Amino acid sequence: MLDEKWVAHWQSILETLYIVDREIFDERSRPADSHLNLLEGRLGLPLPASYRGFIKALGPGEFARYLTILSPGYHGSTVVDFIGQNKEFITNRKKRIEIQEDKYVWFGYCIHGPMIAWDITSMTDHADSEYRIHCRVDAEQFLTIADSFHDFIHQCLSGGFAISLGMTLPETWEDEETSLNHPRRCFDPRVGSPRSPV
Repeated sequence: MLDEKWVAHWQSILETLYIVDREIFDERSRPADSHLNLLEGRLGLPLPASYRGFIKALGPGEFARYLTILSPGYHGSTVVDFIGQNKEFITNRKKRIEIQEDKYVWFGYCIHGPMIAWDITSMTDHADSEYRIHCRVDAEQFLTIADSFHDFIHQCLSGGFAISLGMTLPETWEDEETSLNHPRRCFDPRVGSPRSPV
């Protein structure tokens, strides 16, 4: 039930965005509960309800020309593979948590390299399984940037997250193929339909 509330939320946000590749977006299926449930099993923790709804409504892709959101169902994709980005965490989870070496699960990254993660030791909303979100700016610097996935996405769309990284984003960007200008509030699906169970 929580997922469906968030699916409706993200669908309403989608109506306000320019879709970069409308053909791919319209033709592709999105990851389903089966993909998300398998990912939760592999991670050994619940995914935020707002993230689950986002993936079911939009699927993985790039927001505002600078932030890519990862997803289950794309094993082997260098662009959006959730498992690939978190392979070491999943493989060594028990050992790493015991020694407090790794408390982050990565769900996205920025165009210039910073990785975005849930801090699984800091749940901010137990009903929706939301976690505090951090950005790894470099090997030693982590910034706390949001208390939930949905707050983080809204920061990205408003430009607030980019500003916190010292990035200046223009209001529009030029499509290299058509030379047309499009709004920064956009979504690029990047990949087609899911091709693996998780």
